Amino acid sequence: MKLILLGNHIRMLQIFIPIIFVAICGCEPKQSEVRIAIMGDQTGTRDLDSAYSIMTVAAGQMVKHSPDLLVHVGDMTESRGRGSSQYATDFQTAVGIMESVGTPWYLTA
Repeated sequence: MKLILLGNHIRMLQIFIPIIFVAICGCEPKQSEVRIAIMGDQTGTRDLDSAYSIMTVAAGQMVKHSPDLLVHVGDMTESRGRGSSQYATDFQTAVGIMESVGTPWYLTA
């Protein structure tokens, strides 16, 4: 199986992605090439809207490569200093961006 990783955090995940793929899908992939997109952390910023803008651009770039799987390796929202309703709204914003890639996606952190 040829593994193509799109995104950052590649060294850390080169070993774990085949294991994650088998665990999630329950089987070895039937195709000879699997494209896995990796989305990084959006938090730790003072401007979450700006972080989501960058995430949107990254998602658009990922679409161009037609990934088979999208893995998010960080926090999708900022929880410090935000109320539960704002947290829920932020999470739904991030979910919408992840879904825009048009492939199954999973949180790993």
